[in-house]
Amino acid sequence: MKPLRIGMIGYGFMGRIHSNAFKQVSQFFDLDDKPVLKAICARDAEKAAKFKHVCRDGWMFPNAVMQQQIWNDSYAVMIQVRENHGWKA
Repeated sequence: MKPLRIGMIGYGFMGRIHSNAFKQVSQFFDLDDKPVLKAICARDAEKAAKFKHVCRDGWMFPNAVMQQQIWNDSYAVMIQVRENHGWKA
């Protein structure tokens, strides 16, 4: 099983839910790849400092705060992926 490296933006309530799901998914489904929680980050430094659970949740590179331009570029990629798959807002 090869690793599927996962990066996530944001780790409020839904971030906790998705972290847990990524860690447990292989217990419920037969996967070709093994999810590996690589990096998680936020836009707000104050909020990022409060979420110490991200290390406990298994993320290798937690609590990095994105600069605005990196956030904008990452968001643009997510929107493009969504549109390429036919998902509409």
